[in-house]
Amino acid sequence: MEFLDLTVEQLASGYVETEFTYECIYCDFKTFKTEIYNYNDKFYTALGMMQLHILIEHESSLNMLLNLSKKENGLSEHQVDLINMINKGYSDKQIANELKLKESTIRYQRFTLREKEKQSKIYLAIMKSLKQKPDDAFLNIHSNAKQVDERYIATKEDEEKVKQDFFESLYPLKLKLIPRKEKYKIIVLRLICQQLEKSKYSESELNDVLTDIYEDYASLRRSLIEYGFFTRDAFGKTYNKCV
Repeated sequence: MEFLDLTVEQLASGYVETEFTYECIYCDFKTFKTEIYNYNDKFYTALGMMQLHILIEHESSLNMLLNLSKKENGLSEHQVDLINMINKGYSDKQIANELKLKESTIRYQRFTLREKEKQSKIYLAIMKSLKQKPDDAFLNIHSNAKQVDERYIATKEDEEKVKQDFFESLYPLKLKLIPRKEKYKIIVLRLICQQLEKSKYSESELNDVLTDIYEDYASLRRSLIEYGFFTRDAFGKTYNKCV
């Protein structure tokens, strides 16, 4: 699932509800609404088990959101420390002692966080209004993108151009050549990822899928890693999709 397409409520809870399941947004874990789950001799509904999973495996959704990069959550290291201590119930005096600051400074920073929340609501409303104009829509930047710069700024119009100029077929996906221009190459990699159904592949599995798309599968595989669409384990045997 596209992390940036999730609602505020989904990001805050740590899971997505579908018709039949609850699905963790941080890993592949899911629960089914028709099932009852046994954990340590206690029984849980599908929702209860999902909430327990997030607590055990991820500590909390807040913890996971705070551990995102500054590019993703917009928070400085100091702000992350402050929010963690507020969440743990520390008083202003305790926080001031920990961070070696004045209590008045901590109170002001709490106030700043509340103001930022208000401003964010207005900003989200503005951006939602902008999205009502499809011709101006930009493509989302995937959460694991590396060294985000102008290469990642692309529109739906750019995507249509790439589809026409660089693909022989879209269903099934057949690539004519890998673009030299990095912006177009990133769009190609995004389109490839959208048609890869699994979230985890062995190297041979990924090679087989990419070979069907383009004969130079090794170049595609390297680019998927280079631009943050995939990660691989230390042994190079398992490839995990990041979008």
